[in-house]
Amino acid sequence: QQRSTIFRSASSINSNDDEEEVQRLIALTKDFMADGNGFYSKAKPEWFADDFAFQGEILGPMNKEGYIRNLEGFQLYEAFPDIQPNPSSFVMDSQNPRRVWLQVRVTGTHKQSIPLRILPWAPPLQFEATGAVVKGGPEAFSVTWDNSDKVKFLTVGYAISQEGTNGGFGAAFGLLHACGVDKKLLKFVHDNIGPVLAINQFAGRLDGTMPLAKAYDKVVERDIPWWKEYEETGQVPV
Repeated sequence: QQRSTIFRSASSINSNDDEEEVQRLIALTKDFMADGNGFYSKAKPEWFADDFAFQGEILGPMNKEGYIRNLEGFQLYEAFPDIQPNPSSFVMDSQNPRRVWLQVRVTGTHKQSIPLRILPWAPPLQFEATGAVVKGGPEAFSVTWDNSDKVKFLTVGYAISQEGTNGGFGAAFGLLHACGVDKKLLKFVHDNIGPVLAINQFAGRLDGTMPLAKAYDKVVERDIPWWKEYEETGQVPV
């Protein structure tokens, strides 16, 4: 019986695949992870498609404008000036031929404060520098490229194991855990993300400058018109 695989590596592609194109997309992904992705370095808008979507394990979807604005507000690359994603294990998705999967193991040092907007109209709270050294465990990311070589879909923060300083959390939650935020608090927010997102969106309606962890439905319909198809089929039209 023939067995199907979810992923295929660049070294084990089928004869009908264009190996050169696979390698090119992986190289693009490496460049994106190295500079301009918004999380580990300042976002470069030219990387992102106009109909770009971001999805975390519990956050999102976010459109291009919201994603860039949020990350410029947090500026994690300033709070952790030596932050590195250390990407590895690049593979192609067999169902989405322009989607590259990878693992990251984040490292860095918490040397500056992180501004956190909690309440509308109020200045951000400052999560002061702790000096914590981050040595994160593996997390799964994916980057989907459209036919113009723009990032159309970015998924982040799916922790693969409990190892490392992220305590089984991905993305920003992993960094906060490494900096000493109580695991029970992070798990409570993680497990009750629905009400948290609803409160966040309500705050955003009161104060349009609030960062949103999930775009409003009308914004998704307007800026990410392919999102419904993705939710129904798992395919990212490129």
